[in-house]
Amino acid sequence: MAIFHLTDEKLHMFTDESAWIRDEIAKLALPHGADVIDIGSSTRQLREVIQPHIHGNLFAPLLKRGMNICYLDAKSGDGIDICCDITQPETAFIQACTGRTFDLAICSSMLEHVRDIDRTLNNISLLLKKGGYLVLTVPERYRHHGDPIDTMYRPDPATLVQRVTTTLPDLRLITSASVRVDDRRYYRRLRLLRFLIPSLRWRQCCAIFKKH
Repeated sequence: MAIFHLTDEKLHMFTDESAWIRDEIAKLALPHGADVIDIGSSTRQLREVIQPHIHGNLFAPLLKRGMNICYLDAKSGDGIDICCDITQPETAFIQACTGRTFDLAICSSMLEHVRDIDRTLNNISLLLKKGGYLVLTVPERYRHHGDPIDTMYRPDPATLVQRVTTTLPDLRLITSASVRVDDRRYYRRLRLLRFLIPSLRWRQCCAIFKKH
């Protein structure tokens, strides 16, 4: 079994969060052969070795269902299919993605790392087919973690949903949740109190939308 450090500065996805996404995606009406994009995916090394729950909980089940997965990140690397800046102007972004659209887009813990959230949301929407789904997560209660910046955007589900549906009126909420981080490995010794008192544990704001 791989040994990994869940408390690294560039934390990508919580295990509890990945399990919630897995369970909710399983309920969606996605066909065999659906096209999926992971926005802000990082490398294959991170998804499969450093944080193997990402591949195990999310992408392995989708691949088993015959879906096609595309990985997008701002930095090039092994296992990244599209390298582009999600915050760039619309025309340049469409060109970088060669006009491709997807049945499902997953964007985890990225909005806190961009300065222009509305432009980022707009570009994400451009990647969705009509009838496509967006899985969006953001830390709700979590420490500062620069990658390279952290604006400390920490919405609760209601605030996130309002932001998304105001910016993108063609997106409708399917479900949302505040997911508590119960995996003890995320809490270093100095933060153990958070683990021992459930009400203080880290939380992840999660939501799924459908494009109409």
